Amino acid sequence: MDIEAKLEEIRKSVGRGDHLNALFIIEQISKHLKKLGQKNEDLESLRKYAYQVGILNKMKEAGEALERGAHIKADTQLVIASEYSRKGGVELPAEYETLRTKTSRMGMDKELEKAWNASQKGNHPATLQSLTLAEKYAERGNLEIPERFKTLGESCRAKVRKKRLVL
Repeated sequence: MDIEAKLEEIRKSVGRGDHLNALFIIEQISKHLKKLGQKNEDLESLRKYAYQVGILNKMKEAGEALERGAHIKADTQLVIASEYSRKGGVELPAEYETLRTKTSRMGMDKELEKAWNASQKGNHPATLQSLTLAEKYAERGNLEIPERFKTLGESCRAKVRKKRLVL
């Protein structure tokens, strides 16, 4: 295996923003070098850089998803960016938290709307399901659930418990 040629291929990949190809080649080289009992400092530096590029790519995709109102897609991209940060030993940019908060806000708001609509139809299990998801989004984004929805959740739980006792 021509390590230098592969390293150049990695450089080109990250240069054009193709972190996935770069990480794939890095993994191939790493396995090869491990068999030989060798290490390569350039490879480790490129790995870190590929993860940095991956984080930026995923954050860009998350931002685009938010613009389309696709909070679940945005959330997924942010989870991947966080995983890249962990794997690459790279800090997340400050903008990550802004995207995380916006994603959580959108998810929470959409779930609260679903909860309200379900409650208006008397569908208490669906109301509770949406409220639970809204709480998860709120927790992730360090947001507060409006008091009226907390009260709605308590009311629905009481009605579900009462219904179970009757059955």
